[in-house]
Formats: sequence, structure tokens, C-alpha cells
Amino acid sequence: MTNQILTLVAVLIGALASFLSTSWLNRSEQRNDLDRSWRFTRLESYRNYLRDAKTLEAAHILNRDLWRLDWFARGQLDDNDRPGWQDAMRRYMVAIDTFNEAARRDMGVPGTYSRREPEIPPNVLYEQERRNS
Repeated sequence: MTNQILTLVAVLIGALASFLSTSWLNRSEQRNDLDRSWRFTRLESYRNYLRDAKTLEAAHILNRDLWRLDWFARGQLDDNDRPGWQDAMRRYMVAIDTFNEAARRDMGVPGTYSRREPEIPPNVLYEQERRNS
């Protein structure tokens, strides 16, 4: 009787393990399929909506200005150069606003767009708070 119970338990454990692994693989496949379909949908959207030359140019400028901020963040540009950082941040804000306006116009999105304001760098905020306390 004990052997039969052990055999039954082993079969149940095997069946459960098989079910769980199959479920996990199916879920993984579904996630990959969904990811693939979203990538395709995004690509189609970009191809269909960003045809306007002004929007493309705004996207290129935004990309360039974002890389400049990245270089500051990575220390490839002098991160103690406060005027350089502020100029890079200002250019980025203008570029993202210009891109958003161009994309909205190109896609026919109605309404207005509120422009971004540059934020004070965290180290400057820290120094200001430290002096005021």
C-alpha cells in the first residue's frame, strides 16, 4: 500500500511539474508574441505618422540634445560646467517642445501644448536649501 501511495504521489508531482512548466512556456510565448506585435505596431505608427520633414528634423535635434545631456551625466563633458549644463538643458527643453508641437501638428492632434520649463539641477537645489537652513 505504501508503494502505491508513493507511486501516486510521484505521478501527481510529475503531472504538476509538467503542467507548471508548460504553462510557464505558453505564457512566455504569449509575452513574446505580444511584444513582437507591439514592436510592429509602433514601427507602423512611426512610419505612418512621422513623415513630415519638420517632425523628423525636430526628432533629430531632440536626439542630439538628449545625447549632450547624456554626455554630461556620464562625465564625458565637464559636469562642473554649470553654464554648459544649463545651456544643454535649455536646448533639450526647446527641442522636446518643438518635437511635441511638430508631432501633434503632423498627427492632427487638436489643442495646445504647454511648454516645459527647465528644472534647477539637484546640486544647485541642495546648495540653496543648505544655505537657507
